[in-house]
Amino acid sequence: MNTIITPEELIKFSSSDLSMDNQEDIEKLEFYCQMATDYFSNLFGYSLELSQEIERLKGNNQDKLYLKKRPIVEVESLKINGIEVPSSKFTVTQNYIQLNKGIFKQGFDIKFPYLSMRTIKSDEIEIIYQAGYKFSDKETGEIGNVPYDIKMACCLLVKNLMYETSDIGNVKSYKIGDISYSFADKLERDETFKTILNKYLW
Repeated sequence: MNTIITPEELIKFSSSDLSMDNQEDIEKLEFYCQMATDYFSNLFGYSLELSQEIERLKGNNQDKLYLKKRPIVEVESLKINGIEVPSSKFTVTQNYIQLNKGIFKQGFDIKFPYLSMRTIKSDEIEIIYQAGYKFSDKETGEIGNVPYDIKMACCLLVKNLMYETSDIGNVKSYKIGDISYSFADKLERDETFKTILNKYLW
């Protein structure tokens, strides 16, 4: 599985005595890189790796809709009330999509039995899009595009995990299956790496 930061990058960025001299060292660094990547997924609420996403939203009476996963790379499909909207009718940014004309209508979603007006409903919107970053692929050697500040934050987290104690005792529990973590008290208090991520957290 690919990770936000690779063991090689971890050694490069950490300016420490980390090494990959033997298989045990390699496996240990891979473990920490994977654990940090999973922790970031929990922190953001989604994986940072590039993937296809589907969101179903209601209109907000604005011309913009902010999507959950970012950066947005491509919008494959936008439907409003089941009708496909041509790509020429909207603009895509890293954080949101914007209609070139009109708004995503927001209604009361209730009926008015004593009025001549019909139900005022919000627009039902479905968006299929690609979002996230390409992780470096150790199998193909392809270099990813994860921003360096995110990699640095990941590096700081790994260093916290590795050096607050002399070994893996820094982690109280770790379950790969359900990504359940419980960090040592000192790590829970010392989250300086989050300051680097502020502009990415919303």
